[in-house]
Amino acid sequence: MLSLLDIKMLSTIVIRSYEPPTTVKGRVVKGDYADTSISAVVQTSSYKQLLNLPADLQKTKAAITIWSDVALKVSDEKTNDVSDEIIHNKETYTVYFTRDWSQLDIAHFESIAIKNGK
Repeated sequence: MLSLLDIKMLSTIVIRSYEPPTTVKGRVVKGDYADTSISAVVQTSSYKQLLNLPADLQKTKAAITIWSDVALKVSDEKTNDVSDEIIHNKETYTVYFTRDWSQLDIAHFESIAIKNGK
């Protein structure tokens, strides 16, 4: 990815990955998490990019697009995965969409995340 994207545009972001939740005495308990820092390009999401989100999220003005060489995780009920969170500029975002561009021989991923609480 670094060879494809302008080095001046790179930011350091933190990926907060959660373990699947567990049930303790009938209560769902959020799984533990691990933080990992990576370099990525982060930009405000365009209208066209927001169309990849569910309809109820498309009108947000608090979305960012992340271009990275790391696949970010999106919630999946079948696999019990929990969405990754991104910490960027002291704000926390939840990942709602990830696209793998490797089929084009470009080893990177495009992800869209929305600021928590928006």
